[in-house]
Amino acid sequence: MSADFDFLIGGGEVGALMRAHDWTSSPLGSPETWPQSLRSVVGLLLGSKFPMFVAWGPELGFLYNDHYAEILGAKHPASLGARFHDIWAEIWPDIAPLIEAAIAGEASYREDLPLLMNRRGFDEQTWFTFSYSPVRNESGSVAGMFCAVQETTDRVLAHRALRELNETLEHRVAEALAERRAAEEELRQLQKMEAIGQLTGGLAHDFNNLLTGVLGNLELLETRLGADERGRKLVQAAARSAARGAQLTEQLLVFARKQHLDPKATDLNAVVCAMTDMLERTVGGGLVQVTTSLASNLWHALVDVTQIEVALLNLAINARDAMPLGGTIRIITHNIPAAADHPSDLAPGDYVSIELVDTGEGMSEEVLEKAFEPFFTTKELGKGTGLGLAQVYGIARQSGGTARITSKLGVGTSVELYLPRAAGAERDDNGKLPIFRQQQSRTVLVIDDQDDVREVVIGQLAALGHRAVPATDGCLGLELFATSAGSAGPIDLLLVDYAMPGKSGPEVAHAARRQHPDVPIVIMTGYADARTRVEPLPPRVVLLKKPFKIQQLSAALENAIIEAAVATQTGNVVSLPSRH
Repeated sequence: MSADFDFLIGGGEVGALMRAHDWTSSPLGSPETWPQSLRSVVGLLLGSKFPMFVAWGPELGFLYNDHYAEILGAKHPASLGARFHDIWAEIWPDIAPLIEAAIAGEASYREDLPLLMNRRGFDEQTWFTFSYSPVRNESGSVAGMFCAVQETTDRVLAHRALRELNETLEHRVAEALAERRAAEEELRQLQKMEAIGQLTGGLAHDFNNLLTGVLGNLELLETRLGADERGRKLVQAAARSAARGAQLTEQLLVFARKQHLDPKATDLNAVVCAMTDMLERTVGGGLVQVTTSLASNLWHALVDVTQIEVALLNLAINARDAMPLGGTIRIITHNIPAAADHPSDLAPGDYVSIELVDTGEGMSEEVLEKAFEPFFTTKELGKGTGLGLAQVYGIARQSGGTARITSKLGVGTSVELYLPRAAGAERDDNGKLPIFRQQQSRTVLVIDDQDDVREVVIGQLAALGHRAVPATDGCLGLELFATSAGSAGPIDLLLVDYAMPGKSGPEVAHAARRQHPDVPIVIMTGYADARTRVEPLPPRVVLLKKPFKIQQLSAALENAIIEAAVATQTGNVVSLPSRH
């Protein structure tokens, strides 16, 4: 090698290729003719560990080092001495303005510039950080351009993947925090509804005690007025008002899920079809149309049919009131299998859905949040008690399901009831005892701590021809029962209040049955769920729900006597063990 090639000594693989290369077809010509300025640049890049190239002359002949050869891929070694444009034709539109600027004497720098390259026979997206610098010849004119370059594809892709991962994580975290807030809000709402239910259940129990005294005394007073027609009308008006109060407490008990239900396997499609005409008459008037969309092969639901009818009627009336200019009520049924998404307050299992959708005014978020609460209403004063939706919610919850409302202002409202699927045929009413009027006079031990209730019950018993033995608490009542009530004669039957200080009704019932296993017992209660409360009742005890009329009291006494008689005849009377 001549001394003219000394600047090509070393340089690794590319340096060796330069020394052996045939330069006759290159626009650069033989290295012997290269000016010192080009030789200096080539010597610099061949000795560098950083990817570099130089493009020289009018046709921008291309020279580079080993580290740039890795960037070229399959374009190496054919690129050595070739024209810049021919080597990188696919990215020329992207880099041509920068090349022109460098030839014009202006340096440039780009960081992570995206370039679509074809280095291995296929297009690939790449990113590069590089600088283009003008290179001047001996006369000071710009004769070429020099580039120091680094491929940043891996870093950019890694950074992008990390950013996408972070965004995904942020999204998931944000989603989880929505979901968590929603779950917390739903839990708060459920806890609030439960607390309101406990409160309303207790209030309803107390009101039932009060109404027992009111209605009972009014009924007794009416029997004594004789021909006083005006007085009878006044009493009857008072009784009607008290009865409406009893109806309100009934609705409260439904909301509080303390109402006694009689669930049976029920075809909800049949219920809807049977009610459609009645609903149209109730809400129609030509303005509101009732339509149905009933699922075929609908499962039977385990529900109290009467309560479901009440729920549908309440929902239809609410929907009518939300459509003063008319609209459509659509009733929809479908199956909800256990694998489907359920509201969080439902136990796992199959459910049957019945949904009522209206095209009314809709509800705001604030109204929607309180819609199921008792006494909450958006209607004018005197036009609604605010118990309709509360009663619907209570029916669904006590049936083992739940209720959900979705609504949009100006669009309408949907109320969907989730009701448990009936696992099989349910019991019918054949086992119920007949109710008939018993004429024989009885001696009844009346145990109630409420003076007004006790006195009105004594009056009702007297009107029925029975003798009453009063007791103000459970302990006194058991003492009277044990001594056969002295001059009043043997006690035939116990009429006991459920909730009393000291010994409660269930405790009195158990103690009495230990003394006389066949004694008939009636327990009066303002709690509709007395059989399922904490204190269990002995078998064959008849419950009498407050407030009650004389006929209901008579029927309860007779049923208790029949229960005791049937148990005696079938040999089912057993002594209960003493409790310690």
